[in-house]
Amino acid sequence: MSFLKKTKLISTIVATLTLSLSATEYNTAIFADEHDPDNRILSVNYSDMTLIDENPIEGSLNHHADVIGTVTNSKYIMMVPKGSKFVTFRNKSDRSFVKKLNLPFQPRSGDAYNATYNLTLLTSSNRPSAVIINNDTLKIVGQAGFNIECNQPKQSLLYHEKNIEEQTCTAPDFGGSQISGHPIWLNSNTFAILDRSNRILHVYGIKKQGDTWKTYLKDTVKTNTSLHQVISYSKKSNIFYGMTEGNQNKSILARLYKFKYTDDRLEKINSRALITTLDGEKFKGLGGHNLYMTPNKKYLYAATGSGNVFVLKTSDLTIKTAFKAGIGAGHVNFMKNGKYGVVTNHQANYITVFNYKTHKFVKNIATDFEKEGIASLLHSHSPYIQGKYFYNFWTDGGVFYRVNLKTLKLNNYIYVGGIPIQGNYFRSID
Repeated sequence: MSFLKKTKLISTIVATLTLSLSATEYNTAIFADEHDPDNRILSVNYSDMTLIDENPIEGSLNHHADVIGTVTNSKYIMMVPKGSKFVTFRNKSDRSFVKKLNLPFQPRSGDAYNATYNLTLLTSSNRPSAVIINNDTLKIVGQAGFNIECNQPKQSLLYHEKNIEEQTCTAPDFGGSQISGHPIWLNSNTFAILDRSNRILHVYGIKKQGDTWKTYLKDTVKTNTSLHQVISYSKKSNIFYGMTEGNQNKSILARLYKFKYTDDRLEKINSRALITTLDGEKFKGLGGHNLYMTPNKKYLYAATGSGNVFVLKTSDLTIKTAFKAGIGAGHVNFMKNGKYGVVTNHQANYITVFNYKTHKFVKNIATDFEKEGIASLLHSHSPYIQGKYFYNFWTDGGVFYRVNLKTLKLNNYIYVGGIPIQGNYFRSID
């Protein structure tokens, strides 16, 4: 038995005895734990590596704990129970209950913020739809995608022009059964819903009507397989990038797209399949997930579930290089004042460190925590780098850990149990 496994209980006792209620909100990580019967919100002081508090929450499968707004104006945390038809809101300061908001669908993601109008876009997990939430009143003030009836012919001329005659509500590609992907605001008056079941981006405009917002369809864009996420080049840019998930059963590779939004249209201006040969070894991108841009905005890092990580130029999507990480590679973080980045491998008991100045593999760092067999993934969806430290939750059993990126060694950890799966660090929410 490893040292980490032997000392897990001791770490729990120490964390409890050093419970810090005085920790400021600016060094707090909040995570959702969807493990029944816990179904709770966890708060951890990541500077002191102590558990602050835990609170039971309503709903089934609380997958997200999302701070809505920016560092300067956020007041609330939105809990997203993917198995229920509502979300709940908590005060950011003390995690106390504020409100339950009923929805016309099961929620998926609410991580798209409109700073101009202080709005949150929340998508559905069981249809290509979304609602707009006013962050001050916590009320639904708009909706989109409810004219789309699954498995029915479309009468819209726009759909006819795009050769979209019928839509389904079954996600065929890599990435699970959720119908929508991450939402995104293309600008303050335009957003996109990622329709994973039909491999389409639906582009909507908004127009103010009293206290509510009317939405109208502007454009649709088809991709080779489902898009999981779209990111912007910068806050003021009209350039966007997206990585499709690919289809492993049909051997369809993940693909990167470069889009340009002008004149109410989202144009595909370039694309690249994730495959390359380096030093006689072939790298294939199967299982696309999230996409990340280096701090200098010159390169994109695309981690794929097969364990291959691709580095592409933002200018023309040329593949510069690729390297091996672990199975389930899905998230990438960069040091702001340093040279290292980290790949989170959902299905491997290690993280992968690379040098993002040279784009070279550096080291796999073991996270030798005990597998409890209660979660489908080992590492959470919300890794974070602050200064010289990398933080994340070992999801299968609930261990919050810290890695020192100067020494490239596991530095500290605390055991809280359950399956903390996705959350926010208050310094990074903008």
